[in-house]
Amino acid sequence: MCQVVIESHLTVLHLKKAVEKSIGMSDHSQMLYAGTYPLCNWDKVACVDHNGITCIRRDAEVVRWLDHADKEPSREMLGVNLEVFDSSSPPAARADFEVMLTMARRNVQVLGLACPKLLANTDFMLRATQMNANALLWAPDTLRGSHCFILAALQWDRHALQKASSELRADREFVREASLRDRWALGDAAEELLADQDFNDSVLANIRRQYIKESLRSDGRGLRRASDLRGDREVVLEAVQSDPNALEWASPELRNDEFLSLAARGEHSTHEHRVRINANSRPDASYGRLVIA
Repeated sequence: MCQVVIESHLTVLHLKKAVEKSIGMSDHSQMLYAGTYPLCNWDKVACVDHNGITCIRRDAEVVRWLDHADKEPSREMLGVNLEVFDSSSPPAARADFEVMLTMARRNVQVLGLACPKLLANTDFMLRATQMNANALLWAPDTLRGSHCFILAALQWDRHALQKASSELRADREFVREASLRDRWALGDAAEELLADQDFNDSVLANIRRQYIKESLRSDGRGLRRASDLRGDREVVLEAVQSDPNALEWASPELRNDEFLSLAARGEHSTHEHRVRINANSRPDASYGRLVIA
């Protein structure tokens, strides 16, 4: 077990260097995990949960290869192109989360050399997609057909639905949900859905409703410009929680709604606020402590 202290604005590579100085394990030998989540050299220490970071020794064959191929101080494998990686890397390197992500940052086509098990790893593929949207082209069918994976991928690739399975692209409710995450997703639905005007109109109406609800959270007065939604209880609730006077623009029926009236007066809230207080706060709280077992 070891403990190191490092400034939070530094990176995981700096953390590895501190560990190397403390226990003599080279940075190439270290695979660091925050819980079960693999950390990469470029990750900021400030974004890492300092409690429970684990260090696992990397495969010896991969370490020897990295010592030979990755000699730059940046540890970004700048001298390793796709051809060199294909011809010289050991099989274990192609299953290494951090090695493959480091390569994919510079050339996404390296994913074609990754082991199938790694490509089926949700965390790996989402991080690869975050760096390059084309990474989804190498996702296996199991992920392309996964509701959760495609919805998560939309955060970094607004055309993720285009790369999803044909079943998902033809699934009306999934396309509706995806379009609420990113309105451009509707254009990547299956042809039969794009040809269904009623479905398109319905989804576009849902998108508009969601947009208006979100805008009302900061300006409840906007309800006066959404005449068709003044009878929508959820929409009106968003408006009155932002501006109690917005209730006057609600439909006659909702203006007499007891729950909305209470919300407008601030006597009832549907939002629960929780504050976590760190009783161990110290002046050096910007420093993270790593314990390695």
